[in-house]
Order: sequence, then C-alpha cells, then structure tokens
Amino acid sequence: MPGLVDKGLDSYYLAPMKAAVLGSNRLAEKAKEMLEEMKARVLCFDPQKVRFYVQKRSLAIDENIPGKDRFYDLFRIVYERGHSSSFAQNLGQEDARHLLTPSEVFVDVDVVVDTMDLKLSTKRPPLLNERFHPIKESVSVGWPTNAKEYNRVAVILKSKGCLNLLKTASSWALEKGRKLFVLGKSFSFLSDSSEWQCLLDEAQNDLEKRKKRLEEEMKKWSALESYERAKVKRPELGDAPMEFFEGYWPLGIDYLSDRKLTLLTLERPEFRGGEDLKTLAMDCIAFEDQLSTENDPSFWGFGIVPREKGHIVLGSDLGSVDSGLKHLKTQIERLFTRVDSEASHGP
Repeated sequence: MPGLVDKGLDSYYLAPMKAAVLGSNRLAEKAKEMLEEMKARVLCFDPQKVRFYVQKRSLAIDENIPGKDRFYDLFRIVYERGHSSSFAQNLGQEDARHLLTPSEVFVDVDVVVDTMDLKLSTKRPPLLNERFHPIKESVSVGWPTNAKEYNRVAVILKSKGCLNLLKTASSWALEKGRKLFVLGKSFSFLSDSSEWQCLLDEAQNDLEKRKKRLEEEMKKWSALESYERAKVKRPELGDAPMEFFEGYWPLGIDYLSDRKLTLLTLERPEFRGGEDLKTLAMDCIAFEDQLSTENDPSFWGFGIVPREKGHIVLGSDLGSVDSGLKHLKTQIERLFTRVDSEASHGP
C-alpha cells in the first residue's frame, strides 16, 4: 500500500505507488517528473500512439464495496500492444496472422493522472478481441443459435433479464455430455426468483442422482476380486452439467490457434469472496440480450464514475502548468496521508 512520508515542505516520498499519466502535453511531462521525484513508478499513455481505456480493476460502475470506498480497488488501464514481425518469420500464415494481431493487455495502478479530461462513459469502447475471428465467433449476445454444436458454454449474468437465457441454457446443459458454467459478480439479485431456485434445485437433484449412482457402482466395483478390480476403472462422480462461479467476472477471452481452443479467464477479487483466478476452456461465452454487440460484453459495466477518487484530472480550467502541478500535489497529499490510505485503499 502506498504511503506518504513527509520529507520537508516541498519533498514527498511515495512508495511503492504506481501511477498512470494520460496525455502527451507539457503538463503530462511535468506531472511524470513530479511523481518520479516522489519515487513513484510512472507509466505514460499517449493517445496519439496507443489506444487505451480506464476502468477499476474489479468494480463495475454501479458497484460498491461494503465498508470501503471505491478507492480500495485499483485502477486498470486496458491498452493495445503490437508485436514484432520478426517473431512470425518461421510460422505458418494463420499462426503468423494471430501472432501479429495486436493484443489487449492491462496494467493496474493506484492513481490515474489525467491531463486529457477523459469523457466518462458507462460503456466501454471496443478495443480489439471482440472484432477478430475466431474470438468473435466464440461470443454470443443471448443464447447461441448453433448451441447444438457446443459441449461447453459459459453464461454471464448481471440482471434479472438473464432468466430466459438461464432457462434455455439449463435445458441444454442437462442433455448428456453438456457442461454449463454460470458466473456473475453476485447472484443476490436472483434470490427471490422462482426460476433461479428451480435451476439450483435441478443442479442439486442431478448431483444427488449422480451420488446415488456412484454408490451403487462402487458397491459392484468393491465386490470384485482384487485381480478383477485391477482391470476395471474405479467409478467416479464425474462432472456436473452445471457449475456456478459467484463473485467472478471475465478478465479476458483468448484463442490458442495451434489447439483451436477458446479460453475464458475469470477473476474474483478479495472483496467478493477471496482472490482467485481461473481459466476455462469454452466453446462459447453467452451474455444477456441487453448487451450491444458494438461493445465488448466481457467488460460491460466497467469504467470510472465522475469524480472517481484517485482519478486526478488536470484540465484546462486550472490554467498554467504550474497551477496543474500544484493541484496534483494537493490531491496526492490528500490521497496518501496515513489515515486516509489505511482506511480506504487495498494492498
């Protein structure tokens, strides 16, 4: 956790703070210098050179952390990174195309110093992955029309509008050999829904049936002579047709061209039940019908709210560069006093 140590009226030491400076003007350059003098690690994002987007690490715009303010969560800069063509010289045409496609990566920071005065929006502008085949073919808004071809599907839940999607998905999952992954930041908004309760009951009933079947198979297997058991596989419970991941949200969707495999990476922060990271192989990822296909649904609802704590705007209203730097210093002092940082910011 960054801490502010007073080393005189004009000297402060910030460690181990990471800050992002947005912009390519003189104020951005001077802000970078000031933060580096405070020993902060500074990352610069020039909108003329790279596309990027600012959001919170895990918090959606409409989400808060019980007992904490939003500054407890870090900022996440999602940006575009290209690759050198020299890496693709000995690869086939398809593999080279995938390798040379710019990738979407991110970095987490404590503070964002914005000299651009970003226009805040509740919708994330599309960057990369959702535009490129075959990832684009692996994402569906609503239930996929060709679901019969799939064996592993994830559905992403956010509102009660997901109930029709869930009903269709659960029927599909209960067919032999199918696997449904249900995930969302929280399932509490469905707690009073009879349809949701029916889905949970179906999953529980399926589990009980599989347990009973396993017990019967184990009895038969145990009754075999030892030399016979050595030749017969021990019975197993097997995968459930439905698996639930509460507190998780998509971190990214990737495609392994050599294995023709779509991977869904899920992230759960500490304040939603304990930090965890999972990667699951998928045939398709389905989102609620309200989503616009013009926006990347895996990050739907993420961004920063107006006057987000830790998002320091150095706009034209401050006048000169000196005025902007003075404002930056004042904001840093307020953010990283010992009392404020311990009360509101996470590790």
